[in-house]
Amino acid sequence: MKSIRDLDLLTSIMNLIRDRSFDILCDIVDALLFNTGTVQSVFNKWGIKLSVETPAMARDTVAVFCNGLTFNFTIKQYNEVVNHLVYGRFIEAIKSTRAATNYGLKESKEFCEVLRENMKFN
Repeated sequence: MKSIRDLDLLTSIMNLIRDRSFDILCDIVDALLFNTGTVQSVFNKWGIKLSVETPAMARDTVAVFCNGLTFNFTIKQYNEVVNHLVYGRFIEAIKSTRAATNYGLKESKEFCEVLRENMKFN
């Protein structure tokens, strides 16, 4: 159940469907097990107003704005780029940025340059 990562969210879902039909839960299980849709699409079908994707995504990602572009990383990917820069591995930082964000060489290089320039070490 990769779309539901949060116990509080699962509790909210269960409270919403408690007064409804067991069929909603079956639809959610079908969507997740058989890839017939997403939890959000099941909610939309049943008229339930609850956003599932937003809370899960907010904790796992970081958006960095640089030179008019938004670079979206997972926390792990961003930490990897920063670690490369801390240890002086500039080319690896660029490669990691490209892999994580799907931006080109120019944009990734500019991002790493700006990030490196703004990093302060004591």
